[in-house]
Amino acid sequence: MERLNQDIYCPINSQHKQYQLIKLSNGILTLLICDPFEKTASCSVTIGTGAFNDPDNLAGLSHLCEHMILAGGSKKYPEVNLFKDELSKNNGQRNAYTTGQETTFYFYIPNSNNLKDVKNYEEKPAFQNLLTIFGSCFEEPLFKKEELNNEIIAIDNEHSGNKANYRKLMYHGTRMLSNEKHPFSRFATGDLNTLKTIAAAEKINVISSLKKYIDDYFYGSNMTLCLKSCDSINILAKLAESSFGNIKSAPTNTTGLLTKLKFGNSNNGLDQTKISTDILTSNVMENAWTEKIGKIEAFPSSLSENALFIKGKESSNVLRIILPVFLNKFLVSGFTKRELTQFCTYWVEVFGEESKGSFDNYLKVNGYASSTLAFMTEYALNNDGLILELKLTAKGWKNIDKIMFNFKNSFCKKLLSSESTKKLAKMFNQHNSLDLLKFLYQDVSQNPVKECSNFTANILTRSFVDFVDAECILKSMPFVFSRNGAYSESSECKKNWLNVAKKWQQFLNQLLTMQDFKMIFYGSYKNTNFADISKDGCHKSMASKIDPNFGFSYLKFNYKIDDSASCEINTFDVDFENKYIPSIAKRSNNIIFKALEQSKRSGDSNINTGLVINNSSTHTKPKIITNNDRCQIWIKNESHNSIFKSKSLLTINLINDKIKPSAVNTMFLEVLTEIIGIETSLILYPAVKAGYAVTISPSIKGDVNLKIQIDGFTDGLINILECIVNVIKKYFLEEIDKENLKKSRVNVRNKFETAASENGFKLALIGLYITLDRYVWNLEDRFEALEDDIDAESLRSFVEDFLKDLKIVIIQQGDVTEKSALSISSFISENLTHHKEYADEKNKFLLGNVPQTFKLPEGANFVVNNPAPDDDPNNSISYFIQVGTFNGKKRDLLGFTTKELFALTNFTDYIFKIHLVSDLRVKRHLGYIVSGGSRSLSKTFGLEISAMSLSTPEDMEEKINNYLLDFEYGIEKNMSNDFFKKKYLAEYIKVLNSISELGQILDDTSLPSDILRHVPPNFVLSSDNVIESQYNFHRKLVDAITTKRFNFDDLNFDNAIDKKFLESLTLEKYLSFFKSYVSVKSPNRTKLSVHITTKMTYDMVEEKVLLMQITGFLKMKGFKFDENKINEIIENNKNNQAYIIKDLYSYFSAHGEGMKFLMTGIKEIFKSITGGINKPPVVSSSTKGKKETVEIKSRDNSHELRNIKENVKYIKDSNYFRKLKNNYV
Repeated sequence: MERLNQDIYCPINSQHKQYQLIKLSNGILTLLICDPFEKTASCSVTIGTGAFNDPDNLAGLSHLCEHMILAGGSKKYPEVNLFKDELSKNNGQRNAYTTGQETTFYFYIPNSNNLKDVKNYEEKPAFQNLLTIFGSCFEEPLFKKEELNNEIIAIDNEHSGNKANYRKLMYHGTRMLSNEKHPFSRFATGDLNTLKTIAAAEKINVISSLKKYIDDYFYGSNMTLCLKSCDSINILAKLAESSFGNIKSAPTNTTGLLTKLKFGNSNNGLDQTKISTDILTSNVMENAWTEKIGKIEAFPSSLSENALFIKGKESSNVLRIILPVFLNKFLVSGFTKRELTQFCTYWVEVFGEESKGSFDNYLKVNGYASSTLAFMTEYALNNDGLILELKLTAKGWKNIDKIMFNFKNSFCKKLLSSESTKKLAKMFNQHNSLDLLKFLYQDVSQNPVKECSNFTANILTRSFVDFVDAECILKSMPFVFSRNGAYSESSECKKNWLNVAKKWQQFLNQLLTMQDFKMIFYGSYKNTNFADISKDGCHKSMASKIDPNFGFSYLKFNYKIDDSASCEINTFDVDFENKYIPSIAKRSNNIIFKALEQSKRSGDSNINTGLVINNSSTHTKPKIITNNDRCQIWIKNESHNSIFKSKSLLTINLINDKIKPSAVNTMFLEVLTEIIGIETSLILYPAVKAGYAVTISPSIKGDVNLKIQIDGFTDGLINILECIVNVIKKYFLEEIDKENLKKSRVNVRNKFETAASENGFKLALIGLYITLDRYVWNLEDRFEALEDDIDAESLRSFVEDFLKDLKIVIIQQGDVTEKSALSISSFISENLTHHKEYADEKNKFLLGNVPQTFKLPEGANFVVNNPAPDDDPNNSISYFIQVGTFNGKKRDLLGFTTKELFALTNFTDYIFKIHLVSDLRVKRHLGYIVSGGSRSLSKTFGLEISAMSLSTPEDMEEKINNYLLDFEYGIEKNMSNDFFKKKYLAEYIKVLNSISELGQILDDTSLPSDILRHVPPNFVLSSDNVIESQYNFHRKLVDAITTKRFNFDDLNFDNAIDKKFLESLTLEKYLSFFKSYVSVKSPNRTKLSVHITTKMTYDMVEEKVLLMQITGFLKMKGFKFDENKINEIIENNKNNQAYIIKDLYSYFSAHGEGMKFLMTGIKEIFKSITGGINKPPVVSSSTKGKKETVEIKSRDNSHELRNIKENVKYIKDSNYFRKLKNNYV
């Protein structure tokens, strides 16, 4: 191994950590992170290969490799899905993704040392065991035919889900506007058509292609690795070398036997390594791709068409403006790669600005857009994109010409003017100062698995010469910063920043003069005002087409901004001074630079510490400091924790429990929140740039509660709160601003129209809450209230009533004192609530009109039917089994208490994580999106299984029922009590102890127990929040206090899971629970399913799939054709294979290509059409232990299922239970 000696800058809360950059013996560039207080162990691997290396006739091969490489095991560990099973057993999570030029795999587990049995000295720590299995899959993976079909169908289902995501459609649209000679232009995800149908027609052996792909691209010098845990650097180095050091160092076709053999001790630690600076010359991306694509421009100006119109829903009007950046063109113009990286960042800063005078402000003031987003993306090596995405209103959609004219001819020209140079210089200086300050206070305790994957994919793969400053390796992009002093510090500093601004203007001018604008429009044709597109969606010179991969209707054309109709030129300004910048960064950067130098850590420091754990001994408990009938104040002092240095999180709940919850009152709060957002966003946006985050939202559970959360530097919280309070108070004293009311109503309507058009899977999940939670209103009731009951007068009346009897809950966590929390309470009382004046100290805080949930009657089996959005071919299901109520006090007939039932439910959740997803998704082909686990509503809890698929909801329900029957049979017949206690119960208790001791800082990548808790707030102002990692932890604290279900001795605040009860649990006792509450055969089981059914018929779906597959196949074979004619042939012949082929032959014969058509193997296309909709038969699955096997085999359960079908009650009205009124808890 080689070790790099490199001093690095460290944020304040990273001073206790050690970072070491090494290169393994086979060339893998590796970053090791030792954090003695880390609560998890995580790993990420990135390989410099992706979809750009797919063969022309096998789109999606790299994506398939990502799915297959861990599924089939390895030569060393040949057991199928061993890694997944071991990871699930240890409560870990994993994921992977493939881009055009890289593939990344990552996983994490709760701290493996806490999962180890302390009495078993021979047991390997879980992290070490998982790394060994994980690494072996990259060394010699086994691609098994029995897994191939499963993973191809999983990819096909994943792609089906992508078709409902407008961002995926727009990204694919970007490909369609690119250079056909660049691999970026190709379809990359893969599906059943490309990976099975076309592969069969082309006689491709997919397994052999996968093996060749591994041989060619999975080798040491083409890989990066990151490990992070509480283990010492020396231990991590040994783990890295032992687990990944045997991967070949070069492609198989260039390696001989000697490169595969290892000499000496592969477990050598850093003691035996040599110190090297060669690592700094490493550049995985450029080595992998420069020769292949580095000189190809993805978006040359020679392309005749620069715009794409994708037909979407009328309520979803989105415009994406793309400015391609081909680095090679700028390099010959005198720019460096580091300058380009920095200038692209400045572009995002300027075009993403939301202050007065900005382009965003122009759009919102004129009612053209509800939101804007500026960002940068890398399409391919040397090909970046600067993107401005506008979510347009109906008014904006009709005025696209005016928007684009002002964008280029007014806003951009203003930026290029000499009068803007000085303002830009100040802005860039301001950005640099804030960037440095936020780096010092950077929240590096973010999700560690994301941190590791960011290092492997975005930093270690890049050039340390051109992009990454090795000293700044811990800093997010750009990796370089200016060491210039502040603008006003001296004349020399001013000159330096003015030169930066002038060169950025040159950069922008070159972007604009290249005439390379690309535009993607997503929405309805009929409401546009284009000169070249008629109201029926037809271009004057061409008809719309159907994309063969995603199935959307589109038009491709040339949009000329300069030829737009005469437009009024808007006046812009770029004087975006930020008053929230801390004083130390305003006039001089000296203090920041001194702090930066003091933060520097030496690369040769050698902290070979053993295990150090941050446990409950350093945990401070929340403390209630005020508790009367009007106010409750909690604080959690974290001043000992460097993460919270000078920072805190503040949540304020403004509650009126005398107003009865209703759809109308919920919508009043929705509109009020939007008005607050409109009136404060301009004022607060600079605070967000300085590292604060602000969210405001009504209670998602329907009670009359407005929640405000402010995160950031503690000293500035009250200034932000003052801005929000002043707006609320204003509408108590003054008339409602009718223009703001109008905008707010539009924004609220757009929000819920967008919600209504979400994919069916999300609608099924939220449908469960709408059906059972009393105050979670359906969309129809919300729309009716918005249209019929809300105007300026009624809103003003509501605000008056809302503020009359407010109760308040304040929860502050971080570097805080009682005095600071009480001062916030006093400020709110004096300016808004007057709770201190009217409080009765003798009475404790108590709320009425709290959220309620309908308790389903025992033995019930309900199915609620709802339609899917238009043009969504997928069906979805949310299958909920009710187990108990949170406030239950009596023991059930089996003798279980509510607390014990909740523990059993969560234990079943743990078992589901091991078995359910792999069985239902991979073996039984239920759908790509499959999730199962515990589910908490406001007052009840249970288990839920959810899925999205092309199968009907009835078929999905039957597969779930079959799975549960097979699961019960497998556990009852094939599991001993000893195996149950050792392999399931003991492992789960280890996980519970780890979470209880260390705190669950990461959200499960499966669905959270309470979906509503994860619904995003209405009003969000957030960017590079300095305390982001603690947000989920704080949210759990707030929820625990709000629901009064907490245990502050547990770092997860969890009072519900009874570990003592679980420790005494037997298989017999668990089966009694399962048979009574979960079993499909139980007469006592209580179940409700939400079915989301596509409006498309089976024939419509089949016809759409067939059209996409045939056109895609023909395009790959080089045919030119009219897609509308192909569609007409398929429609006329009603999917009849013989007639379709006959008419296609006639069509291509008329164009002189009849014989070529017959030679294509078109019949192979039809072989998979039925298979694409009706998935292959079930394959049994099993989970193996060391001595025993638990088998979950597919059995004939038709008799039990027949009885179930006879007892189902179907419901079409989501208000069915509300109308019953009783049985709510």
